[in-house]
Amino acid sequence: MTDQTVYLDSSAIVKRYLNEEGTDIVDSLFKEAENKSTVLCFSIWNIGEVIGVLDKNDRRRKIKFPKSVDNFVNELGRLDKSGSIKTVEITLPLIFDASRILLKYKLYMADALQIVSCKEANCSDFYTADKRVHEAAVSEGLNSIYMLKSS
Repeated sequence: MTDQTVYLDSSAIVKRYLNEEGTDIVDSLFKEAENKSTVLCFSIWNIGEVIGVLDKNDRRRKIKFPKSVDNFVNELGRLDKSGSIKTVEITLPLIFDASRILLKYKLYMADALQIVSCKEANCSDFYTADKRVHEAAVSEGLNSIYMLKSS
């Protein structure tokens, strides 16, 4: 039985595969998902965004594990089969809601979509390593956990 559903924005997800500040937090959340005590949530948009970041870092050899894109896709598949992943589809009403967030906080559409996706999925927590996204998420009533970026 799951205790919570947590939203990981793209900046949080990549910490699973890049060794930087906050990696231990994300590793812990993935372990909880493997143990079925937590459901990890993100939008379909995040998946593509994360694959792009991991591929770029894989080519630069800045990854925690070799072939990080393959590891990410395989891990998502395993967690999906176990029911420990929840994804939010991108719909026109979600885009409209995200547009309001984008204009209000001057964020990128991808970041605004993550905030409204978290709300849409009724997640208990929102994890991010982006300070501006964190501040907007808090202003929008989310329980946002800010994971400091490495300098």
